[in-house]
Amino acid sequence: MDRWKHLSYVIDQIKMADSKANFLLAFYVVLTGFLVKDFPEIWHVLQKHYGSNCILFTALVLLLGWMICLIVKFFYYFTRVVKPRIDPKKLLKKDDYVSIIFWGDIANNLKKFREANQDDFQDDLKDQIIANSVVANQKFQYVSKVYDLLPLTVGVYILLKVLLTVLS
Repeated sequence: MDRWKHLSYVIDQIKMADSKANFLLAFYVVLTGFLVKDFPEIWHVLQKHYGSNCILFTALVLLLGWMICLIVKFFYYFTRVVKPRIDPKKLLKKDDYVSIIFWGDIANNLKKFREANQDDFQDDLKDQIIANSVVANQKFQYVSKVYDLLPLTVGVYILLKVLLTVLS
């Protein structure tokens, strides 16, 4: 396979992971909005049942805490998707690595870019494919973790709503 096509394919996978993360962000923002909207009702129920119905009160507090933890965990994973952390120098085991393909390195090292030959580009293409593959892999791992949280988060929210209905 042509290395340019391969790099383009890997970058497309990164874009796909970002798109999936943005879809999930929209879902979690809506869910967080529902939780915030329900907060006055939750607060009223907590005050109403404080000390009287210990089991249901505890269940409500635990579900609310669990829901908040799941939302926080989602936002942590989301930030890991949109801003992966890799160091190409460590990854490629090249302390003096400067890419002649990556725009940030080109802007800071114009001389190296101007002096590069075809073999330099082919070597750097290989390194960019490796670095971007690691980024794509990390992004998809975190997107997968968010998808795994989705049914649990929805289930906890439904249980929270049922409990609020019972206690109201």
